[in-house]
Amino acid sequence: MYEDMKNKIGIITGGNGRLGQTFAAALRNKNRVYLFDIQNKCLIQDENIFYCQLDIANEEAVRSAVGDILKKEKQIDFLINNAALQITNPFEKMTIDDFRKSMDVNLNAAYICIKAVSASMILQKKGNIVNIGSIYGITIADPNIYGNSELNSPDAYAASKAGLIHLTKYLAVNLAKYNIRVNSISPAGVFNNQPQAFMEKYLPKIPMNRMLNREELIGPLLFLLSDASSYVTGHNLVVDGGFSCL
Repeated sequence: MYEDMKNKIGIITGGNGRLGQTFAAALRNKNRVYLFDIQNKCLIQDENIFYCQLDIANEEAVRSAVGDILKKEKQIDFLINNAALQITNPFEKMTIDDFRKSMDVNLNAAYICIKAVSASMILQKKGNIVNIGSIYGITIADPNIYGNSELNSPDAYAASKAGLIHLTKYLAVNLAKYNIRVNSISPAGVFNNQPQAFMEKYLPKIPMNRMLNREELIGPLLFLLSDASSYVTGHNLVVDGGFSCL
């Protein structure tokens, strides 16, 4: 399945994160994957994984890294905008600086990476971009679930993810003439050993009565990156166990 997903050159932002590592592990066997992350050490080791330490909100740093990749590889086939910042302050305590910082990482940096990578994709007349959104980019977090758990999903995160989803649609329309597909994936909460008190409030909101396992995003990602979705662009693939249906 997805036999065309081999010998590809791609970039994953937030490559050291839990989802970034999961995506890299799924793609590394038959492809060459470059991880962009601000941390000074790569957390996944493989001969097909290459690490670029940089701040993706820094336009010059991104441009330089993409240029280095192109010098070595001659092309970039896919970009996965996965990096995200979630400052969990409630609205009453969220500062303007917090909001700006969230937008810089979650939306502005994604745009910077798309601009840098799409320039080569336009020239090669092909490419694939997948943005990682969130269920809270299309619906609102119920404050009764989160309470004082410090796990709350803040307004800045929601606004940035909503912007990323809409940017996906806009770019899908405008880059289609270059044979570049742009889609997004919006997952619901990923299981990470959350406290029982939180789970008791959260799970009743999900028809499948469980949280998402991060490996369950591999299938949707491979679908969007492969020729199996060759006529799919501008789509936001919701992976939420039915959460948004209620």
